[in-house]
Amino acid sequence: MTDFDLAAIAAELNAKAERHPIGQLQEIRKKLKELDRRPGKGSFRLEGASKTVFPDWAFHYGGRTELQFNIGKDGRHDGMLRHGVAFSFGNRPIFAGYCSSGTKCTAVQ
Repeated sequence: MTDFDLAAIAAELNAKAERHPIGQLQEIRKKLKELDRRPGKGSFRLEGASKTVFPDWAFHYGGRTELQFNIGKDGRHDGMLRHGVAFSFGNRPIFAGYCSSGTKCTAVQ
C-alpha cells in the first residue's frame, strides 16, 4: 500500500477549506451548540489532547458525536485514499472507554 501522510493531507484540507463554506464548520458548530468560543480553527486537529488525525485515518473535530467528515487509508485497495461522511453509532476504545453520556463503557474489540 502507498504510504500516505495523512497529517499532511489533513493540514492541506484545513488550509484549502478556508476559501469555502466548509471552512466555517467550527464557527457553525459554535452557533448551533451555543458555545462561548469556537471549538478550534481547522476541521482536523493535528496535535494535542483532542487530536483527530492518526496514521491510518482522521475525522473532523466534533465528529465523534455529530455527522463525521473523515479521510483514511483504504486497506482493500492498494494506494487508495478514502474520504467520506459518516455517523458513529458505537463506542470506540481509543476514546478512553467512555460513552458519549460520560459513563464508563466496555470496549468491544
